Amino acid sequence: MHYLKALALLSLSISVHAEPEVSPLWGHTGEKWSPQSTLPDFSRAGYLDGADLPSDLSSLTLVSVAEFGAKPDDQQDDTAAFRKALQTEGGVVIFIPEGTYLLSDRLPITSSKTILRGESKDKTFLLFTKGLEEVDPKPTQNSGGTPTTSYSWSGGFIDLRGSNKHPKFPSLSHTAKRGSLQLNFKEAPKMNEGDRILIRQYAGKSLELVKHLYAGDPGELDNMRERDRFSVVARIKKIQGNTLHLDRRLLCDVNPEWGTVITKHDPSVKFSGIENLSIAFPAHRYGGHFREKGYNAINLGNVSDCWVRNINIINADSGIFCSGSHCTIQDITISAPNVQATPATNAYTGDTTGHHGLTAGGTCNLFSNFHFETKFIHDLTVSHSSGNVFMDGKGVDLSIDHHKKAPFANLFTNIDLGDGGRFLFSGGGAKIGRHSGAWQTFWNIRAEKPVYINKDFGPTAMNFVGVKASNEKELLTKGFKIISTPVKPLNLFRSQQERFKFH
Repeated sequence: MHYLKALALLSLSISVHAEPEVSPLWGHTGEKWSPQSTLPDFSRAGYLDGADLPSDLSSLTLVSVAEFGAKPDDQQDDTAAFRKALQTEGGVVIFIPEGTYLLSDRLPITSSKTILRGESKDKTFLLFTKGLEEVDPKPTQNSGGTPTTSYSWSGGFIDLRGSNKHPKFPSLSHTAKRGSLQLNFKEAPKMNEGDRILIRQYAGKSLELVKHLYAGDPGELDNMRERDRFSVVARIKKIQGNTLHLDRRLLCDVNPEWGTVITKHDPSVKFSGIENLSIAFPAHRYGGHFREKGYNAINLGNVSDCWVRNINIINADSGIFCSGSHCTIQDITISAPNVQATPATNAYTGDTTGHHGLTAGGTCNLFSNFHFETKFIHDLTVSHSSGNVFMDGKGVDLSIDHHKKAPFANLFTNIDLGDGGRFLFSGGGAKIGRHSGAWQTFWNIRAEKPVYINKDFGPTAMNFVGVKASNEKELLTKGFKIISTPVKPLNLFRSQQERFKFH
């Protein structure tokens, strides 16, 4: 018996210490990387281009919702008190003491340096008693004509919302290729070193931009609109005459013929955050796909360098929508202890308690340390977005949804899917491209069983590294490049940060 136990321990030790492979795309520390490869540089994602979130907010004014009349655990609605607190001038931490607060409408955050902070996610609870569709109805139809609500895919009760209105730069003199570190203009733009720029390009009638974002293999595009917009962000490192030198390599070509508009990127809301609390909704039965009540927790729209951290989201239809840039969402737990799951309609949507979990609709946002204790139809979503990073997360049976319209150059790294039966289960309308655009990267994705990857999911210009596919031979025949065993480094984002030493 002792011999068998020793043999088992030896076997476990060998397994644990087995040397992972090294990807030829990156190497040990990036020594094999090339900006012309299919692997983008993701190292600038998140708050202040990937910096740690602030731990000391003592320079901000501290107020409590109690000063405005909010009382925990009294079964009275505290919406008016919270809204009064949020009208405090920017540069404020709005503290929410321990207890449960009943709320029945949105809590808008429309100024910079406004922090909504609870005692802790185990002590401060915001219970929203209604759905957004009841508060402010927005009936509509999905792309297939099914009646639904806009809150099926947007909106949140805590709403950080800004705007970015700045004059556009002069026209580019010529195209800057993907991987380039500079932009050349016909005239010198009026900017300063250190400023961020927003680069917006449009699909146009020819859809050449869209085809580029799919690396020449877009699928059907009949319903793609010429005004569909695709954006990337960079920071000016140096200005020389009509040339801007950038702090990061471009995630796609920037072509003046694609309706390109370049402006300063300085949204009206930045450095605001939500932290240390739980957001909960009533017990209910999830109505299923496109039948949501609008139990949506948080929305970040057109903001930058904001954050959401140490948050529990309970009984939600959707968790967090982020269409901002350089925001960090970390330490998020999503659960549904009081939701009856929707009946099974197919293998993917059955036994789900909500629609969208964490959604990146913007650029260069960082989602880290997330834990799904329930299943959403789409746990993680990218759509119309680029440069976002999802890392160090786990779930019951995570789906990583690519919602068409060319989500490109996003990273998923060091993620435990759980079961693995819904790896790339994705939605999106008809004839608006394949689910995924080019240069998407999946790096060390674990599951209890090999995952299935549809050969038509996206172009072959993607990276599956440390992903064990059940149909690997089919994918290799198609032209995909796959490494099925775990690789070093475990977390590509952290390794890229170290390699490029931006901080």
